[in-house]
Amino acid sequence: VAYSIPSLAIMLLAQENGVRVDDWGQLSTRRPASAWAALLFLLSLVGIPPLVGFFGKFYLFATAIRGGLLAGVVVAVIMSVVSAGYYLRIVRAAFYGQPAESSAAPDCSVSANVALTALAVAVIAMGLAAGPLVEWAGTLTP
Repeated sequence: VAYSIPSLAIMLLAQENGVRVDDWGQLSTRRPASAWAALLFLLSLVGIPPLVGFFGKFYLFATAIRGGLLAGVVVAVIMSVVSAGYYLRIVRAAFYGQPAESSAAPDCSVSANVALTALAVAVIAMGLAAGPLVEWAGTLTP
């Protein structure tokens, strides 16, 4: 869940703005809310606290360490750093890149804006309430 929410949001933004990094050029001037939402979702995927992605990585890595998979965690941490480089390329394009060819694109649809707002609230709220959510999830298993 910690990764599906921001991943779904990025896919929705890609549907609305384009799938190439160049399509996101100067998104912050064309669609500021979309650019800031993308930043939020990508930071969550990188694992920046207090966003839900941080807690997803934290609990996953902690469980793997308790299970004796330290080498796997080291590799996963290294790959997380590598992925941050890819995610931040999108952020750089959205805020500092060259304007996209489709710079006159219409605003996001109302339904996309509603969905993005709900997903942004979920990423923040679930990150802030990670402890109680994990305790609750623990009670669901027999």
